[in-house]
Amino acid sequence: MTAITTAALTRRYGNRTVIDALTVDVPAGGVVGLVGPNGSGKSTLIRMLLGLVAPTSGTAYVLGRSIDDPSSYLSRVGALVESPSFVPALSARANLLSLARLRGLPASRVDEVLDVVGLSGRDREPVRRFSLGMKQRLGIAAALLPDPELLVLDEPTNGLDPAGIVEVRALLRRLGESGRTVLVSSHLLAEIQAACDALIVIRFGQLVYAGPTMGLLARGAEHVDVVPERDADRAALLLALRQAGWDDIDEQPSALRLSGVGDSVAAEINRVAFAA
Repeated sequence: MTAITTAALTRRYGNRTVIDALTVDVPAGGVVGLVGPNGSGKSTLIRMLLGLVAPTSGTAYVLGRSIDDPSSYLSRVGALVESPSFVPALSARANLLSLARLRGLPASRVDEVLDVVGLSGRDREPVRRFSLGMKQRLGIAAALLPDPELLVLDEPTNGLDPAGIVEVRALLRRLGESGRTVLVSSHLLAEIQAACDALIVIRFGQLVYAGPTMGLLARGAEHVDVVPERDADRAALLLALRQAGWDDIDEQPSALRLSGVGDSVAAEINRVAFAA
């Protein structure tokens, strides 16, 4: 089951390609991290999925519906794009009640979402007194008002202090365990990886990785790059390392990479090289 499917999805602005023929499936259920450096196309992708930006070519499906017709699925989607905006003088409750009325939702949903994000005890305070982390949680509460199947959060930890990041991360975890699909973007993997069941990594608008979080973390396991002093010694060094028992060696253009080992083996590598 997939919540989102893209097929050669592309978005260009003039000569600049922001999303480049992206084909990926976002699994349904749990928390899926959309990760990439600033400028990688994360926000543009999210805007296309929400019908805010039209693709240049390709297509995508959200909850089984084409993004060519956003009205067919947006009632089942909650979203927080960039920083949330509220009326500072109004309380958290009053802000959410206004949004609920605009969407034709029952007022009872306000109490439910305030409880989910942990703001029930602060709901009658004016939003201007809220910390950045509390405002982010209130933004997530607003996105949860329609009780969506898919929740899309664009950089919800951006600008938060460590305590705020921990709060939002715990909230993401709870939301994912509730059965809905949560797509959360970030330019820092470390901020959200603990909350994510799966990851989609993009760079320059292209797919780098899609799969379980542990699969990506395993790729980044410790390794040692070994470079001979003279290029002519490369083949002899590779043979010596293999004879010494290192079988997992990746022959890269600039180095021989020994995977699954740390720098504690450096001395042994030098001894093997010296002996050869």
